Amino acid sequence: MIAIHKKVFHQLLLYLILVIGLTGCDAFSGIPKPPLSVLFAVENAGSRISFKFDISKTDFYAIKLRYFCDKNLRDDVWKNIGGPVEDKSGKRVEPGAPIIIRIRLVQESSTTDSGLIDKEFAAPKLHSWGDCEFDARLTYLKLAPGRYTLTAESLKDAPGLKEIRTELQITKAYLGK
Repeated sequence: MIAIHKKVFHQLLLYLILVIGLTGCDAFSGIPKPPLSVLFAVENAGSRISFKFDISKTDFYAIKLRYFCDKNLRDDVWKNIGGPVEDKSGKRVEPGAPIIIRIRLVQESSTTDSGLIDKEFAAPKLHSWGDCEFDARLTYLKLAPGRYTLTAESLKDAPGLKEIRTELQITKAYLGK
């Protein structure tokens, strides 16, 4: 009886090794795929986040900031993140958030790391919003299958954003029709 259990165990172990070998270790690596959101303290100059992700299908992806608020503080958040307003002459102006964010995106490979973006984004402007979520798209680009590392750094203090929960996101880009 024990010999049968050992044989079944060894067959299952061999099967598992074959599955891992055929599918590649990435299937079990735990590296996430978009959509991804990471908390980011944009209000502090020098605040930095970095994370890896995998792309399995070529498509356009957006890198954006998402701000959140409580409904009773929406007007204050709107002002602090630079939402569109009318100036004294009635003209619509979009000041954007009082921050500068540096984004670096690198595609990893077995031989070299290829830098796709290394750019600063000043005063990111809102491109969509709801009741208590506000999105400021920094950029979008076409990504091919592979592993990437995204690093973001805040380059300017913005004390007005201290109480505003902010995330850096990478999501599928919706570019309209």
